[in-house]
Amino acid sequence: MTEILRAAVGIFATLAPFGLVPAFLAASPDDHEGDAARTGLTAFAAAGAALAVLLTAVVLTDPFLGLLDVSGENFQAGAAVIMAPLAVRLLWSGRSLGLSEVATGRPWLLPLAVPGLASPAALGAVVAYSGRYGEADAAAAVAIAILAAGALLCAGVFLRRALGGLAIGVLGRLSGALIVAVAVELAVDGVRSV
Repeated sequence: MTEILRAAVGIFATLAPFGLVPAFLAASPDDHEGDAARTGLTAFAAAGAALAVLLTAVVLTDPFLGLLDVSGENFQAGAAVIMAPLAVRLLWSGRSLGLSEVATGRPWLLPLAVPGLASPAALGAVVAYSGRYGEADAAAAVAIAILAAGALLCAGVFLRRALGGLAIGVLGRLSGALIVAVAVELAVDGVRSV
């Protein structure tokens, strides 16, 4: 159980939901009556699509790494490199997506689900944890992390009212620092295992 929780926390960090809240709010309807349900539906759809992508990554980890002839330990070190661009973006801006990137016909899919929640950093973490803990534990960790991230996105309007935009930006920067910590942990563990 501790492996599932450890992996869920690592995956949640790489989902960077605090950094996604500004883009989610930009893609969601305004705060009028009746729009709360649509906001929740947008969060649910984005989380569901991201869950499907990340669970597919869990299932394809062993065949993918086998095809490339890469060990799980070596991929862990590479996953740290994959996480770096998102971590830097979050540390500098507090956002994982620019607000102009949200202007699409289906923002719940592009960019909120992919590459918002199911970012390269999250995919790297999922593959690394799947290789480390196995498919069942990684799938459970992905489900827990997506559930928590989806709930946080649903609470985005409340967070903006309660904390303000500046605090959400600070939480986004904190997400970047957490991604750095997860990346370092994966890299060190991968190097140590080789």
